[in-house]
Amino acid sequence: MATYGYVITRPSLKPLSDLCSPKGIQVPAEQVADCRAAGQLVSQRGSMSEQFDGYRIWLRNANDAERNWVRVSIRDYQWQRIATNQVASDTSENATRAWKAEWLSDGSEADVYRRLLRERGIPSQPPADFTGPRTLDPAN
Repeated sequence: MATYGYVITRPSLKPLSDLCSPKGIQVPAEQVADCRAAGQLVSQRGSMSEQFDGYRIWLRNANDAERNWVRVSIRDYQWQRIATNQVASDTSENATRAWKAEWLSDGSEADVYRRLLRERGIPSQPPADFTGPRTLDPAN
């Protein structure tokens, strides 16, 4: 069985994460608005991993009015990630290669995930009783 690898070079988010979501340290007040905007931007683009980093940064710097909306978005993200992983485990190697190629050409892994779920008749929003795994909680 052949193995196909994809190497994607993207800028590291570590400097942004270190600045805007430091462990155990409060983000300086003068940086909060910029960090919140950066988190919003990153949460809407790129790979699922990058989007998760964006949600984590955004939640850490969210104001009271948007904090619940960010949590709902994270819950949707978790559902999409888990549901797509289940679908992908039931998918042939050729279909998986086609999915990866589509993601690479499209530039948005999340859009490809949502499209894959839609094609399989799986909603992109979780059922009411869904609770995402604690390990995916960006507040940790």
